[in-house]
Amino acid sequence: MSEELEESVEIGQKWLEENERNAKDAAFVFDARIPLEEKRYDALIIEIRSYCSPQSKAIIGVPYSPASGSEKFRVHKPKILLWEDCEDFDLNACINGFFDGVDSHEQGAKIWNDSLDQSV
Repeated sequence: MSEELEESVEIGQKWLEENERNAKDAAFVFDARIPLEEKRYDALIIEIRSYCSPQSKAIIGVPYSPASGSEKFRVHKPKILLWEDCEDFDLNACINGFFDGVDSHEQGAKIWNDSLDQSV
């Protein structure tokens, strides 16, 4: 959407908020850095909206450690970064849906399982 990451994220977040396509549900994924255990990690950020409950906002971060030198790529446990006004939603169902999505992609599931580091 833009050559600048920050501008692209702003455009994506605006699209998510405005829901001009009248979607029932939507997600926006972007790369960022998040603080965990006194360190900053690269992470895929997943902002989720269910438009049947427009005030609800959920954000999940999937931290990862890029390959570097002798260190292999590592993916870490998803983290709930925001669960705002989501009382009508089942957090466990959301997380299970995330992992169902991982498992539904044969190559993605292999990479996930081979790279999983649950220490973070």
